[in-house]
Amino acid sequence: MPSEEDTHPTQLKRIAPIIAFCVPFFTYLATTPTDLSDGLFGSDNGELITAAVTGGIPHPPGYPTWLVATRTFSLLPIGQTLAHRFNLFSVVCMSVAMLFLFLTIQKALNNKHTIPALAAVFSAAFVLTVWSQAVITEVYALNSLLLSLAIFVLCKLEYDEISAKLVFGAGLLIGLAATTHLTSLFLLPLSALVLRKRILLSPLVGCGFVVGLLPFGLLFLGGAPDSPIVWGQPETLSGWWWLVSGEIYRANVLALPPADVLERVKPFFQLSQLEPSFLIPIGGLMGLGLAWVEQPERKRLIFPTGLLATSLLYAIYALSYDTGDWRVFLLPFNLFMALPLAYGLSQFDAVSLLVPLLFVFVNFPIMREAQADTVRPDAIQLFEQAPADAILITDGRDRTLFPIWYFRYAENMRPDTVVVDYNLLAFDWYRSRLSQQNPDLLGLERDDLEAFKALNDPAYPICEISLQPFALSCTDG
Repeated sequence: MPSEEDTHPTQLKRIAPIIAFCVPFFTYLATTPTDLSDGLFGSDNGELITAAVTGGIPHPPGYPTWLVATRTFSLLPIGQTLAHRFNLFSVVCMSVAMLFLFLTIQKALNNKHTIPALAAVFSAAFVLTVWSQAVITEVYALNSLLLSLAIFVLCKLEYDEISAKLVFGAGLLIGLAATTHLTSLFLLPLSALVLRKRILLSPLVGCGFVVGLLPFGLLFLGGAPDSPIVWGQPETLSGWWWLVSGEIYRANVLALPPADVLERVKPFFQLSQLEPSFLIPIGGLMGLGLAWVEQPERKRLIFPTGLLATSLLYAIYALSYDTGDWRVFLLPFNLFMALPLAYGLSQFDAVSLLVPLLFVFVNFPIMREAQADTVRPDAIQLFEQAPADAILITDGRDRTLFPIWYFRYAENMRPDTVVVDYNLLAFDWYRSRLSQQNPDLLGLERDDLEAFKALNDPAYPICEISLQPFALSCTDG
């Protein structure tokens, strides 16, 4: 290991937290879409914005903390479009997350190796999955902020004197993080590890955790009556549990066959994939392993090792989750592995900055190209061509339904039209809400799309629509 004396100037140490925030912040700003985007694993953004603006409840588990935070932030007079304001919220959240990630690494490294600590943070910041979620409307930036705050508090508990206030705060932050993504529960074992010598204080973690979960109670209100997006029936106990537990997605957890998991892992070890993500886990494992060999104070390595184990839980979950956008579930893995990576980068001091520079070199062009990926032209064309009072039946894909929801209900484009989703018609609660908001529609008593079209065609033009590829086919009504 390098000398225990940190040769970096005191002035650098003072401004390093500012650098840890500003470098990601301004880089993210340069690549933030100014409108609704369909790229960068962001197909949910139209649904999320529409739910926040109209007082609705998005797909399970409902994300109540995100809804409150983004709706408040969207009131600021910034951004070129409504979607841009929501994207900027992600920029702020992820940049602050990087600040607290740096503070955590600095504390674990005993305030030594400032430049390698910055290099580790920037490496995490500019991994494609992290970068992508920092510039679009999604729940992962706020979740990353809460996770980074939680591990910072846990790190203080590990290396500083344990206080009841911090123990409660750790539980509170983990609970709040769970309301932005349920995988945040993976932090609970780490909190138990940190409190291994203060087991009597562990109930305070539980109390804080329960308080942090309270935003889920807001979903009992059932959403605004006129919002088009309220998943399930959260005003009932069973419907609320169906929503907050993510029951609809349980079949996807650990569902991918081992052979397919292996296929997902392979690209991370191939430079030809233009995503050198393998440097994060490989560098982290090697760095922490070397620290265990050479570190005289091995008790200081318990927390980094626990964080490494936590990141592996996220990796197992993501790699075995049966969905097409599984890569975004690796985001906490990349964040948490930054601490083990910092031990490896501490061997190289200023040269360690070459690692995040590699990420920027490879991923910046990808992000700039994705920045221009907007669905507005197709949506405008669709609404311009749709006849008056049309029923717009989407093709059952999120990439069609969610943008159409956004432009129709969040931006109030073509208020004479009604949006009906092919897949959601299978749910009783969806048809019931459609019927309440559109009492003139017929055939919503059961899941029968052909009967629905036949019954309503005499009174309304029926349009079957798709985005990317664009398609619009209408009857005369």
